[in-house]
Amino acid sequence: MTTPTLPATPDQFVPTFAENFNTGDLDRAVAAYAHDAVLNLGGGQVFAGRDAIRAPLANFLAPGLPIAVSPLSTTVSGDYAFVTFDWTITGSDPAGNPVALAGRASEVLRREPVGWRQLLDLPFSAATDAA
Repeated sequence: MTTPTLPATPDQFVPTFAENFNTGDLDRAVAAYAHDAVLNLGGGQVFAGRDAIRAPLANFLAPGLPIAVSPLSTTVSGDYAFVTFDWTITGSDPAGNPVALAGRASEVLRREPVGWRQLLDLPFSAATDAA
């Protein structure tokens, strides 16, 4: 698996996430998740584990557009952190179709020996149904 850039501290998560996403490298983006991570897209779309997260993450990367991020808050408790940020992906996909995605993400990170990884990912946290 491709080695992602992992943040050394939770405060570095948001720019590091954008860096990994903006490479367009699906393997790198998936490797930034903990092996037991969960991605909740709302509407009952919940994906557990890196293998399951791969396909929905590929959909976010498919247009080949960069993500812009704005950090909002970071709260740390031992080996876990809660991070929120706003994000947007706008432009046109390779076929010329307009793309306009945005959300307020809520993330739970876990410290691992190599850095902080995403454990719980709710990219549309304000609109995400309970799982």
